[in-house]
Amino acid sequence: MNPELSVIVPVHNKASTLNRFLDAITEQTALSGCEVIFVDDGSTDGSERILQNLHDAEWAVVIQRSGRIGSAARSRNLALRRASAETCLFLDPDVVFGSTLFSSVLEALAVDKTAVLLLPVIGNSSSASVWPLLVRDAEGWEPMSNSQLMHWAGTQKSLSDFRLRLCRNRNGDLGHLPTPWTLCWSSGMALSRTLALTTGGFNEELEKKGSEDIEFAYRLHLQGSHFRLLEQQPILHLPHSRDRSAEERLDRTHERQMLALYPTREMELFCAFDGEHANVLYKILARIDGNFLQSLNDALTPPPVIEHLGLPQDGVLSGATPRWLLDATRPRNVISPVASTPSGSLPLLGFALPFDDNSLPCAVLSGLWQVLPERLACRVFAESLRVAARSFLLKTTSDSLPSVPWPDRLLRLNDAPYWERTHRISRSYFDYSMRLMGSSGSLSCYELTVV
Repeated sequence: MNPELSVIVPVHNKASTLNRFLDAITEQTALSGCEVIFVDDGSTDGSERILQNLHDAEWAVVIQRSGRIGSAARSRNLALRRASAETCLFLDPDVVFGSTLFSSVLEALAVDKTAVLLLPVIGNSSSASVWPLLVRDAEGWEPMSNSQLMHWAGTQKSLSDFRLRLCRNRNGDLGHLPTPWTLCWSSGMALSRTLALTTGGFNEELEKKGSEDIEFAYRLHLQGSHFRLLEQQPILHLPHSRDRSAEERLDRTHERQMLALYPTREMELFCAFDGEHANVLYKILARIDGNFLQSLNDALTPPPVIEHLGLPQDGVLSGATPRWLLDATRPRNVISPVASTPSGSLPLLGFALPFDDNSLPCAVLSGLWQVLPERLACRVFAESLRVAARSFLLKTTSDSLPSVPWPDRLLRLNDAPYWERTHRISRSYFDYSMRLMGSSGSLSCYELTVV
């Protein structure tokens, strides 16, 4: 008889947490109807020996991966193809959970077979080094049983999952958010095997472990899937050694790969502001629509003598794109907030761009930067300087630029991506200098450089 639930667990050097994880598995009330597929991805820390001891467990399937190591996407896909059950639960081997998790997942997906279930994660970003700063008794947790540990961790407010706030009084539903897929973490996620396979599984081009779950969730979102947080079944991320700076650098690499695959505004905001803040920024910046762009274009009236501006050509034009400016700059790439204007443009705002560092000869920023608050305009400046060898600002003194009452407090709170610790973000005009290239009528062109 086939199992009702296939639990998929990629393992790479998790010996420090694996025994606790296995204890949580054996405590499951619904274990008899489940299979747990472990994919050992080239572990060298003793994890493989722990898994070998499971050969007598009827519920355990252990697969040793060969070839390139360290890819959670490849490990998950391998287990997904091997899975026997229609319902699949993805778990990381550094978590513990309550004894009714498996039965609750089966019950929830039996009611709604099309849902993507997400599990609240207690202590998602914790590590062994910061654990003493987050909890009241950093040493007292180790002797606890898993059930005692789960109860205790639930009382530590610093370990709570922010996603619970986003679906309060909504029975876990995240459908009211514009970008719910940004909150999808495969450390605890369940869905139907058919849905996972028809979506194409995890993207194996995203090396190691990083944002492969977010990219997978985005494809699920594009196919119409809805996301729900299983509020009453949290999992606890156990503290272990981790290199957060290296993880954040890898996340940034993955994010730029994803933006190249999906150059959309929602993906741009995820890449620029991270998953926690993208939903708020999406709503704030929704006012930049077709009508708004047209008002920017109208404000940039043709100068008496275009040549006097000293505008470069054959680069990227970002922001307002009136026809005369397109003709004057003849850009190879156009970044326009609305995809259909002009035809073939990338519908981005300029906070994150799908180009490699210094891959373009020049960039011209027009219109949009002048109506953004300083902290966001500087984000556009920094990204332009990253992708282009030279960057230029087209500035207008026209009174017809739209005036926007930006919610400053919300912007300050949400312009705070977690990776800012390893990737400095500029939010002040004082970080830049401008050299006048030329002027004509109400327009001036400046070359932008970093101070």
